[in-house]
Amino acid sequence: MLALCLSLWPLAQAAGPAAPAPGGQLNLGPISVQTGTLPPPSATALRGGATMTDCPRPAARLDRVLYDHLRGQGAELSCGNLFLQLLELPGDPQQLGPQGGYRELAAQIRQARSEVLLANMVWDSGPQWPGRLLAQATADLRADVLAHPEAYPQGMTVRILLGHSVRPEDAPLDPRLSLDYAAQDLLAAGLPLTGEAEGPWRLELADYAFAVPHSHTKLLVTDRERVLAGGFNISNLHLPLSTPGGRGSHDLGLAVKGPVARQAVAAFEDLWSLSPVADLSAGSGYTHHLSAGAGCLHLGPASAFCAADLGLSAADSRYRSGLPAVPPQRLRAGGRGAGGSAGSLAAALGPDAGASRR
Repeated sequence: MLALCLSLWPLAQAAGPAAPAPGGQLNLGPISVQTGTLPPPSATALRGGATMTDCPRPAARLDRVLYDHLRGQGAELSCGNLFLQLLELPGDPQQLGPQGGYRELAAQIRQARSEVLLANMVWDSGPQWPGRLLAQATADLRADVLAHPEAYPQGMTVRILLGHSVRPEDAPLDPRLSLDYAAQDLLAAGLPLTGEAEGPWRLELADYAFAVPHSHTKLLVTDRERVLAGGFNISNLHLPLSTPGGRGSHDLGLAVKGPVARQAVAAFEDLWSLSPVADLSAGSGYTHHLSAGAGCLHLGPASAFCAADLGLSAADSRYRSGLPAVPPQRLRAGGRGAGGSAGSLAAALGPDAGASRR
């Protein structure tokens, strides 16, 4: 990837100088790069809100050191929490089925009573892959909310946030494939992606604004009181080897219930405020970003660098083979950040990271 980045540099020079865009963003052709540092997150939000009662200072010596160091950054939420589960992926397919440990995420979505916040760096789509499972769990939740609104007095809001990360294996020149796959699975499950309320139900899908650095956050928060945080993507990488396409990689997730979940909410909302929201309403003209013609990174009228220049063929790259048809719809920028999702080579410039704030 470093060689790819260096190969692009002469093309960037040929395309002419790029000026920083407002809001700490540098646009180099389709590449969206965060410049400088973002404003610090809200300390009030990080500690769970202005009305949150502080946890008392611990008696144990080591606990006191940690508490004092993290004062104002979540230490106030360190008491009254319940450990629920250490989730291991891929898990035992004999007990959990072809989706392995991802069934736990689907169950948590179905059990939500007012809100679901799901953030992940990558979303893949394939038969029996976790994206299909989580999309169906979301559709099941919607059906129950619309059929029994009295059971959801606060309504139900579901927000899904993707990390806008390049994917060296199948999308080295454009980070929007995860958004396409997520939209494909959600639409196939019968879920409207307009971002508008449907009675007590609202579903929103967004992609982080910056590709350099992208968002590496991976968590699921329900009802602002339960959080599952881990290191796994919504992909085949952590599916059992017995599942078609599964690669059997191991990872862990930690599930906790209690005040600490509010800090996960604050982290999600901070990223969400920097993320363009997808509008896939009828008539908006959305088309998949990663068709065969999207295999090139265009840096100017006469400058382009294509996947073929790296020796990547259609057989090597899933995004070049096309995706199942979805309604013709288009993205609309929403919130702060980029005016739309933009391609980049985020992984080529350094390790995976979220937004730089300090």
